[in-house]
Amino acid sequence: DDNDNILVTGNNSGALTFMGEEIEEFGDYDVIYAKFDKNGNALWLKSLGSNGSDTPYEIAADHDGNIFLSVLYTASFSIDGFNFMNHGLSDALILKLNPEGEAMWGKIIYGPSDGYDISGITIDEANDVYLCTELNSDDLLFGEIVPNYGLTDVFLVKMHGDDGAVSWYLSLIHISEPTRPY
Repeated sequence: DDNDNILVTGNNSGALTFMGEEIEEFGDYDVIYAKFDKNGNALWLKSLGSNGSDTPYEIAADHDGNIFLSVLYTASFSIDGFNFMNHGLSDALILKLNPEGEAMWGKIIYGPSDGYDISGITIDEANDVYLCTELNSDDLLFGEIVPNYGLTDVFLVKMHGDDGAVSWYLSLIHISEPTRPY
């Protein structure tokens, strides 16, 4: 972030203790995310997840220290009073967290197929968020039905960082073979 703090995310399966505190477990694989200062001192570590297997993809901070985390989840779950329903095999989520790691809002991508992800996040000077996402069928991209032109389509999405409203999206690639947009 702009204060040289370090953000990390990953998976955890099983009991986890961090700085003497037991971290909550939710399912087979949980998402963990943490913040360290520029000297590597731990500030906090949190977890989220469903009762299934959940996978983090990307983590980034805006210029106010807010954090954006992308997650693939396989069952409904709640975090900080927000409920995220699962609509199929797996759904993708972009979650905005405050500098202390507490949820501010979240937006999901879902549809009739499986295999969504948000594999890239960047933030501009106005704190707007740009995502690279993969869709495998005619899907709901943050509440809007988006047509699919190939087996898999890769989209660039611009969102307002304050509320997650989609400014625009653009289909970049139409893939006829399974792949990942890394």
